[in-house]
Amino acid sequence: MKTILRNLFYTLKRFRTASVLNLLGLSTAFAAFILIMMKVSYEYNFDTCYPDSDRIAVLNLSVDHHPNELIVLPRPFVEGVIEETPAIECGAFFDCSPNYAELISTDAKQPQYIYEPVTVVSPDFARTLGMAFITGNDEGLRQPGGAIISESQARKLFPKGNAVGSYLYMPENKKLLITGVYKDFPENSQFKNVIYRDIDKQKNKDRWGTQSYYAIIRMKPGINIQTLNEQLKSSHLAENMTIYSESDREVCAMPIRNVYYEANPWIFYKVGDRQHTWLLITIAILTISIAAINLINFSTALTPMRIRSINTQKVLGSPVNQLRIGLISETIAIVLIGWLLSLFIVWILTHMKLLSLIGFTPSFFTYLPVILISGGIALLTGIIAGL
Repeated sequence: MKTILRNLFYTLKRFRTASVLNLLGLSTAFAAFILIMMKVSYEYNFDTCYPDSDRIAVLNLSVDHHPNELIVLPRPFVEGVIEETPAIECGAFFDCSPNYAELISTDAKQPQYIYEPVTVVSPDFARTLGMAFITGNDEGLRQPGGAIISESQARKLFPKGNAVGSYLYMPENKKLLITGVYKDFPENSQFKNVIYRDIDKQKNKDRWGTQSYYAIIRMKPGINIQTLNEQLKSSHLAENMTIYSESDREVCAMPIRNVYYEANPWIFYKVGDRQHTWLLITIAILTISIAAINLINFSTALTPMRIRSINTQKVLGSPVNQLRIGLISETIAIVLIGWLLSLFIVWILTHMKLLSLIGFTPSFFTYLPVILISGGIALLTGIIAGL
């Protein structure tokens, strides 16, 4: 080991330019690889954050055989489907207005209003998604004038930590009682960290022509999406939607994990492109491959200058296997140093928030598996290059 370390430091010192170029290329390549794979992880794991996410689906009405086109639905249709379908454990609907915000204040006597996003939801919304609560519960969605807020909103609006039981005050003497603080949704979720408030029990209750809501459902344990859709096909509630009276209509559902890649929503839902994800993976692999090839080229270019040192060690009695292990270990060390430098580059870019244009916020802790995988790839690259 002492000989290996001595040779490593000698190589870095003796061939300074080549070593610097090696490390610069490796660190840049691994930084690019890590950031790209963070984006891949963001997209591939979209909507997997909910407990038993494979049991959650989006309720839809297929019009003219377009099941992937997610349309907004009337309230009585959603409530009727949830009530009559045996495979559904619970369900909820929510106002799909994408930019709805209200003026709120936490001080009734001297209000300083700010705009905060608010989404109106039905009582079983938190239960359907399996939302985790830091404090309190979702009772606010079941009582008039109730609400739940996200952990990040609670820290911003109530820095003293007294969110549950407090009120959010709005103009015209309106107010919302906070009954729960839920754990923030991650970025790769369809649902945002906003104020979720109760819906008026009579609002659009019997209005079949008012399409204002998207709906989510949770299937009973042991039920798959095929069984659910077979039961939904037998529903006659679609006949009440006169706006599609001359169209072929069929009630259906799509797993929420499929929405990002497969759905074509009218509004609200985020969508991605599977081919784009595979392209990113390809670019990441090519980036690492180019770095490995450059490393081999640099190492090969140094061979004539290192022959004398290797021959001297052989003359002094060093076994061939030991020399081979030393050269491979030396290459692994150089690659791992480049990998550590890449982590520093990624940390700088994320810490300074210079990556806002790539569509998500990279984070060391959120994407720790990507960091560990990149370390394994660095080790494997060093071994291959050394061989």
